[in-house]
Amino acid sequence: MSPIWISQDTDLKNYIASLPSGCPVAIDTEFEWTRTYHPRLALLQIAISGDNCALVDPFTITDWTPLRTLLTDPACVKVVFSGRNDLPILVRTCGGFANCRPSAVHDLQLAMGFCGHSANASLKTTIETIFGIVLDKSETRSDWTRRPLSEEQLAYAADDVVLLPEALQRLTEQMRQNGNLDFFLEETTLFEDPGLYAETDATQAWRRIGGYWRIRGELMRTRIRALAQWREETARSNNLSRNRLLHDEALLRLALANTITPNDLMQLPRIHKPTVKRFQNNLLDIWKTPDDAPPEPPEPRNPLNTTTRKTYFNQRLERIMGLIRQRAEARHIDSTLLGTRHDAESLVLQALQKLPLDGRLLHGWRATILQPALAEILTK
Repeated sequence: MSPIWISQDTDLKNYIASLPSGCPVAIDTEFEWTRTYHPRLALLQIAISGDNCALVDPFTITDWTPLRTLLTDPACVKVVFSGRNDLPILVRTCGGFANCRPSAVHDLQLAMGFCGHSANASLKTTIETIFGIVLDKSETRSDWTRRPLSEEQLAYAADDVVLLPEALQRLTEQMRQNGNLDFFLEETTLFEDPGLYAETDATQAWRRIGGYWRIRGELMRTRIRALAQWREETARSNNLSRNRLLHDEALLRLALANTITPNDLMQLPRIHKPTVKRFQNNLLDIWKTPDDAPPEPPEPRNPLNTTTRKTYFNQRLERIMGLIRQRAEARHIDSTLLGTRHDAESLVLQALQKLPLDGRLLHGWRATILQPALAEILTK
């Protein structure tokens, strides 16, 4: 059956109201993200099966209340794939996290990780693994903002959602059999975390600039912090991508310059000249007097400054990574889900500096799997 095309508020309301109660609902998006600060929603796909699929045109919908009701309904499981990409877009569309707090979101990509597969598997790999069906992904990079969409685009968009509910059912049964279902359900609460939907702290935007701590000179670093904060705030308020407003390379070149003129601004690398010209007075003012720069924290000390400390760090790090791999394999869980190298490094550094130990390896389902062996590695 061909998907339903929805372009009016009343049709969206009626379609979502018609979905059977208690039935898992698959949700996916297509979006454009080249020139804007936030991704621009270009298409919304909703389905419960191959016979019941709707494609929603966000350019003509003005009332997203039905979608907000669906996303926040704890009695309705929302099936997504790589929900970290889609959920923030949908929540923003529905008025932000204060107005739309998703619940009962089950991510198939996560479920794959709890069934002995990669937690970073693509949708194409996931569908092929579960059903033996090879999805046509030739429209992946097509223009989803154009109207009308082609027949190939419509078919591609529907294919991304119609199999998801049954795929979740099959993976759920596997997780139940291997004892990982409760772990998966606990992990899905990450979609209820406000941090996933929070805007970037503009005062910390300088941390995105690679090589910051290698730059010497208080004035230069102050300029970098001031320019990074200005870029973050201006990009957000004008819905411009950071790099279209001022590329990292241009930001660094400007901050390190000994002199600057309006003509010099036009010579900065990788800039969009009309945009830089529009904001040239702001850029010149910040370069001259970067007084509003956020404060700089103390330069981080190197805790691995002796051979003994390096040996301590490396030995315990490798033991923890070995423990993670061993326990993950035994439980049919992707080891990157159980714990990353960054997780392990953070704990070892805390132990090395005799700081209170804290980190996600010490909480929830991860602690259930790793303790008490993890504590023994860290404390001996």
